[in-house]
Amino acid sequence: MLYSNATIPADRVRLLPIAEALEPRLEKLCRQIVSRVRRAVPFYATTSLVADEALAASCDGILRSLLDGMGGAMIDTSPAATSGRRQAEAGVPLPAVMSAFRIGFHQMWKAVADLAGPRPDISREDLLRAATWLWHAQDLCTDAMAAAHDQQMRQQLIDGHAERLRLTEALFQSRLSDHRSLWEVAEALGLPRCGPYVVVAAKCATSGSPALPGAAAMLRSLDVFSAWLVLPDVHAGIAAVPNETRYASLLGLLARIAAARVGVSPPFDDLGDTAEALRYARVAVNDRVQTQLVTVFDDSPLAALAVSAPRVTRKLARTMLGHFDHQTGNERDVLLETLRVWIDCDGSINDAADRLFCHPNTVRYRLRRVEQHTGRSLSAPRDLTELCLAFQAYWHEW
Repeated sequence: MLYSNATIPADRVRLLPIAEALEPRLEKLCRQIVSRVRRAVPFYATTSLVADEALAASCDGILRSLLDGMGGAMIDTSPAATSGRRQAEAGVPLPAVMSAFRIGFHQMWKAVADLAGPRPDISREDLLRAATWLWHAQDLCTDAMAAAHDQQMRQQLIDGHAERLRLTEALFQSRLSDHRSLWEVAEALGLPRCGPYVVVAAKCATSGSPALPGAAAMLRSLDVFSAWLVLPDVHAGIAAVPNETRYASLLGLLARIAAARVGVSPPFDDLGDTAEALRYARVAVNDRVQTQLVTVFDDSPLAALAVSAPRVTRKLARTMLGHFDHQTGNERDVLLETLRVWIDCDGSINDAADRLFCHPNTVRYRLRRVEQHTGRSLSAPRDLTELCLAFQAYWHEW
């Protein structure tokens, strides 16, 4: 750091002796700053995210830029910006870095004052001039650090959001191609490592638009952790429901905010089953029988089979329901609705009649019509099983 007096700005000519005297003391000054930061800033005192060597290297770069500035050069704020960016990468919050910077500049000023005391060639005016310059340099360096820290944090948020979307999509499509284990994926998505989980699928009003905007934040306020992805037809999310209270909170929130059909899968414990659970949630969305906006998939064995073997169940349903083709739409719907209610009432004619607001004989007549059209007997166990399976496919898929 050698300058001719002709190249040094007039206001800093008197600072050159201070800069030259401080240069041999930089290493010791850096150690003092690191020690002081470790003691005085709680974040640095309780964590080892940033090693002492890294803090000392950051101090050295900033202090050398200050000495160059005192020697006549333009203040180089790039070391301060580099420090801000690296601290953000390490996860150090901005207030902690700001406190560390204040300590560093205070220690720098103390070193200047201690140096000037026994030096007759450094006058009081020179000391005031050095103080004024240091505070100006502190403002410039702190601003550069804060801007770099903010930019890095924003970038990390963008990158983290993109990574969450990628992992969520991989779960829904059952194609985790990297070497992460499922518990690592859960941690990256902010989900507990163990279930139970459910998948939610909300019908999108327009392709690619979220049907439940803000759902993740609203669920988080209820201590329900979730990850979401907008697919072409549905806004899908996977949520952790470790107990009945959280599950009820999830369903209650969905019922309050849903503006279109929402389907919920049965609970499951393994994240590897997310793609299958999404199929169940999609089936619930398309359930034509349910009138409420939020539908939980019926996790009975017949309903699960209807989804697990769609080709078989669709063919069976098409074969049986083909006999209704000559019926008017209204008559077909009445017969199918009667069958559904009768099944829901565990085969009770009287209970079905109460729910349908008709006479029990009317229910019996309609059920006989179903037997006539399908060629199956509702009193024969095998025939009844085939009918139930066929109508599960009809109710959930068609």
